[in-house]
This record gives sequence, C-alpha cells and structure tokens, in this order.
Amino acid sequence: MNIIREAGKVYFIAALVSLGFLVLGVLFIFYTWNLNKRDTADSIIQAVVQLSTALDMRIRGEFAVLDVAADSLAGEDMADHDAVLSRLFPLFRHNTYTGIGLVSGNGEVAWVDKNGLRHYTALLAGSAVNRAFKGEHVLTNPIWSENSSLMVNYYLVPVYQNGSVVAVFFAADPEDELRKDAEHFLYAGKGLAHIIDRDGNYVVRSNSPLRPEGVNNIFEVNPGAIRYYKALILDDLSNGRTGYLEWNVYRQDRIAAYAPLSVNNWSVFYAVPVEQINAGPGIVTKGAVIIIAAAMAIFVIFVFMIRKINNKSRKVLEILAFEDSLTGVRNFQKLMIDAKKLLSEPNGNVYSVWYSDINGFRYVNDLFGRDVGDRLLRHWANYLEKNIDSDEMFGRMGADVFVSLRKYASREEMDERFQKEARMFETFREVTSDKFRVKLRTGVYLPCPEDGRLSLEDKLDRAKEAHKHAKKISDRFQIALYSAEMRDRRLKDTEMESKMNSALAGNEFKVYLQPKIDIQNGGHVMGMEALVRWISPEKGLIPPAEFIPLFENNGFIVNLDRYVFETACKEYGQYLLEDSITLSPPFMVLSVNVSKLSLSQPDFIDEYTIIKKRYGIPDGCVELEFTETLLLNNELHLQQVLEKAHENGFLCSLDDFGAGYSSLNVLKTLKVDVLKLDRMFFHNIDNYEYGWELVKCVISTAKVMGMKTVAEGIDVEDYVNCLRQIDCDAVQGYVFARPMPMAEFRQFAKDWHWTPSAVSGACNKILR
Repeated sequence: MNIIREAGKVYFIAALVSLGFLVLGVLFIFYTWNLNKRDTADSIIQAVVQLSTALDMRIRGEFAVLDVAADSLAGEDMADHDAVLSRLFPLFRHNTYTGIGLVSGNGEVAWVDKNGLRHYTALLAGSAVNRAFKGEHVLTNPIWSENSSLMVNYYLVPVYQNGSVVAVFFAADPEDELRKDAEHFLYAGKGLAHIIDRDGNYVVRSNSPLRPEGVNNIFEVNPGAIRYYKALILDDLSNGRTGYLEWNVYRQDRIAAYAPLSVNNWSVFYAVPVEQINAGPGIVTKGAVIIIAAAMAIFVIFVFMIRKINNKSRKVLEILAFEDSLTGVRNFQKLMIDAKKLLSEPNGNVYSVWYSDINGFRYVNDLFGRDVGDRLLRHWANYLEKNIDSDEMFGRMGADVFVSLRKYASREEMDERFQKEARMFETFREVTSDKFRVKLRTGVYLPCPEDGRLSLEDKLDRAKEAHKHAKKISDRFQIALYSAEMRDRRLKDTEMESKMNSALAGNEFKVYLQPKIDIQNGGHVMGMEALVRWISPEKGLIPPAEFIPLFENNGFIVNLDRYVFETACKEYGQYLLEDSITLSPPFMVLSVNVSKLSLSQPDFIDEYTIIKKRYGIPDGCVELEFTETLLLNNELHLQQVLEKAHENGFLCSLDDFGAGYSSLNVLKTLKVDVLKLDRMFFHNIDNYEYGWELVKCVISTAKVMGMKTVAEGIDVEDYVNCLRQIDCDAVQGYVFARPMPMAEFRQFAKDWHWTPSAVSGACNKILR
C-alpha cells in the first residue's frame, strides 16, 4: 500500500509538473506570438514609411525634370506652339510620358503624343490648370486618355517669364508607373499597396489578386469589421499621420499600415495577410502544445524552432524596412543603427564620418535619363561594397548621397582612398563617353579628443558642414575636413541667426555712408554709398563680412536690404530738405547695394520705387549697385531689371568690376550709368608693368560707352593723382574717408575741401 501510495504521489507530481509545464508552455507560446505580432507591426510600419519616402522621391524627381524643361522655355514665345512642342519632344526619349504639352495664358492647349502627332484639344480640368497658373506644382488623379487608351496622371508645372507665370507645362505619365513603384515593396508579391486620398478612396489601385473587385474605397472592404477604426483612420489621413490596423477581409486576417505622401493629401495604404507573415509560427504553435504535453525535450526544440521562424519573418520585413530599394545596400535608417552599434564596440579603431555626393548629378538625370543615373548610383554602391572593410560600413542616405563610417589612420591614407573612389567614376562609360565629367564631392569629420561626447548625428552634421566647404573647391578632387574654424563659424552663425530678427526690430543695424569724391571737377562730394553695420549691445561692432554671407544663405538679406534702403532714403530725404541741397546737377547721389536674392524678388523695383517716392526723393538721386557676379545667374533677367530701374528713375552701376571673371564684353550688354572698379585692380598695381595701362584701358572703354567711373577701395594718395590723370571721375576709399554715420557725413560734406597734389613720376610715366 505504501508503494502504491508513493507511486500515486509520483504520478500526481508528474502529472502536476506536466500540467504546469503545459500551462507555462502555452503562456510562453502566447507571449512569443504577441512579441512576434508587435515586431511585425513595427516592421510593417517601417516598410510603409520607406515606401512613402520612395514614392515622394519619384514624384519630386518627375517635377524636377519638368522644372528644368519649364526653365528652358523661359525665353520662348508661348504662342509659337510648334516651336515649343518641338523643344519639348526630346523628353519622350528618357521618360514614359504618353503626352507633353502646354496651356497658354489665354487658355489655348497644345500637346504632342509620343508618336510626334500634334493635338489642340483640352485635356485637363480647369482647377488643376488654375492651381498651376498660381505657381503650384500639381499632380492629378488618374484620368482616362483616349489617345493612349490608358489611365494617366498629369504633372503640371508653371512656366515663368519675367517673374510671372505665362503658361503651364504638363506631361501625362501612365498610372501604371506609380503603381509599379508602389508594388515594388510588396511582401513576396503577396500583399497589396494602394495610393488613397484623405477619404480612403483609391487613387492608384493595386493589381494584387488580394484586391476585391467592385470596391473603390478601403472602407467598402468588409465595412462591419473596419467600422470601429474608420473615424480614427479618417482623422489620420486628414492630418497626414502614419497608422496601423488589423482586420478581417473575406475570412482572411490582414495587417495594414498607411503613411502620408507629400502631395494632394494622398497616403500609401499597404496590407499583408497575417498568414503570409506568420504561417510558420502558427503551425509550430499548434504542434508545440501537443509536443510539450508529450516531452519537455521536444518542447525545447519547438521553442527554438518558433524563435528561428520568427527571426526569419522579421528578417524579411527588415529587408523591406532597412534596405535601399535602388542599390540593395543599407538605407540611412539601417546605417545609423549599425553605425551606433559599431562605435559602441571597443575595437580600438578611430572612425571618420564621410558625407559624399556627386557634383552635378541632377544634370546626369537631365541629360542622360533617370535610368543612367540609377545605374551610376548602383555602380558607386558596388564599388563601396568591394572596397569597404568588414569593420567599416556605408549606406545610401537618399538621392545621390552616401554616408560612410571609415577607419582613420592618416590624412595621406584618407586622401588616397578618396582619390581612388573619385577616379572610379571615370570607369562608368555611359557618362564619360559623352565627355561629361562626374566628380565626387565629400565632407569628412575626424574625431577630436574634445568631441568625445558627440553623438553620431552630431558627427554627421559636422561632415555635412565640411561638405558645404567642399562645394567651394574648384579642384578635381573636392574633399574638405571639418575644422575647429568651421565649428566656431557655425556657432557664431547660429547665434547670429537667433538674434537677427530681434536685432532688425531693435535698430541694431546702422546705416553708414562713405563719400565718393569727384576728382575731376573741384574735388566736391558727388555722392555716398550706404553701407550696413551691426552694432550689438553684447558684441559691439560685428563686421559685415561675418553676417552678410550668412544672411545671403538663409534669405534674411532681403529683409536687411529693404531696411537699409528705406533707412537711407529716409535720412537722405531729410538731408535734402534740411540742408537745401540743389536738386539739379551736380547733386549728391545715394548708392545702395542689391543682393542676388533681392534682385530675384518679383516686386523688387516696384517696392523700391514706392519707398523712393514715400520720402520725396527725385529721379536720378538714387543709384542701385549690382555686382557682376549676378550675371552668372541670369543675364537676361538682370538686363530686364536694369531697364525697369531706369524707367522708374534709378541710376544703375556695375559694382566690383574686376573682382571676379570680368569681361569688357558685359559692358556692351548691360546698360549701366556707372562702372565701379574693384580694389583688386589696384592691389600691388605698381609691381606689374601694364597694371595702370589696363586700368586706363577700362576707363577709356567706359567713357566711350557713356559711363562714369568710380575707383573704390583706394587708400594711397598717389593713386588718386594717377586716376585723375587717366580721366577717372571719382574715388571712394580710406584715402578720403571711412564709412561714417549720417550725422558725421553731413558735417563732413559741409567742411570737405580737397586740393589735388602734384603729379608723381609714376603718373607721368603712364601719361607717356
């Protein structure tokens, strides 16, 4: 009886232990199932965000191509439809368009199909065209095209002439192009991807067999199952948020996610059957319950199998979320994760961060087509795969930007690696065969002891900062290292940017005047140039060389230009009235500088004319100074601005002549009143045999063309005598006076008297 009783206890304990293991096993299985479900949700969301980013890049790329084509039409006669369509027809060569055309300002439509046939029929709804005429880039919903028998999306961009929209350029792209890009990410070809609007209506419908027939909205698919999510989903779609849901469609469980696109309040809707992702774990889970009851050993084996299958499923989704779809290498998100892990490992290596792109890559796409550009990027990625060490890494950040983490040994070794990589592009014959040079451009951050606490993001920002400096290098090898000077410069720039608006509102920017002295007619003050100085309560005088380039980059220069102009006009208007200066020649002329960004403003001359009239300044009293570097951007636009400035009573001068790539040829194309010779003309001029002869030639040429000449930056009295002898009209420089506040300038102008000194031997030599 005792033996039976003990055996009963053993069986009872064994049964209890088995039951306990069974319960624990079932609980563990549920835990792993939920864990896998959470991981799957995260991966699906990452995949749809990656998909929306790829579609956004495609749409922006289409608009970029059309913008380039629209810019090329800026000088065309929009009424000459045949000429315009002939100019646009080559776009069919590298694109999938079924039609390309133009809507004129009077509503006339002209377009050409890919067979070269011309058409003059309306294709588009008025609202899309009206939006484009207002300056918008418009992408339409798919529209049936009778000509191509296809559903097409129309891309519309405005065509500008003289700063105004004169026409709308459009291209019809098959709807299937967007659909193919959307379905590129489908889970093993078993999911579906739609593009939907804010109400859940299909814009571009997936061709997946999972798509139900006869429905036009995601909420029409088993509405009973999805109605609980409808309000939340609609709110997400309306506000451009990413979301995730699970629901049953025709007895099939699906996991779906959606993410916003940057156009038309569209979103990407991406769905995958749960059974496709969790087929393995589902089968193993059912079998594991039986196996756990039979034996703990088999239970352990199946737990291992569950984890293995789960890992395999996650890896498939990670490929979708972390792999660059074009090149097959790490995308930027995956690179940052792996790079942080690598940097946390004590492997004894010192790493540099490289931020690289291709100088002129957009021209590769424009000239040779996007397919060639894509192959060039894959060519670069393949090179990096072969030449990056196992304890280094790289990834594509987007567009033509690659970021890499590389071991650093010495500057020489780094330069050698860069040069080899730069020469690699010469082996890409599809571009080099057409005599187009592809240049690699790189910014590098090298770690310093004092930067030990910097995050990877901070280091990447510093590599980007160095990359900006690499853009300024004209050499074949464009590489720049981040330096302490760049860091200090960036800190100063950040501080100035944080204070620039309050400084402008607080009148910290002061207008100074520097006189221009007439050296031919008695040495009187013939005018003055308005210059800006920043006098900070904390920093004191901040040199213009520190803040002007910053403001030109961030756009604040437009606000500052108008402030300086209005302040100078206000003071000048009062000066004229109070001191009763004669308003007939000769009179003092107020000169103000014009930046590139101010010149590009559509209302530039109109706004300046209003300000001039507000303070009662007569025509011919204000001179606008344009630098010759503005010619490099748009000579035709500058000519048009000069013409309008003259019509509104402004004088115009060409400033800094001789500082850049000066050419006397520009003097025949630009109608200016004054030519200002830059100080670089006179730098070490006495050390050059023909230095003064060159200056004399420029002045003589300007005189023949009816221009006055002003030499600026002169600080040697003997130079003044020489300039007077070779018929230069005026001098502006420290030799006479530094820039000064208005009150000081008034007194200076009243007290000023100048008597020319005797002509020097150097000047006599020039006259001979």
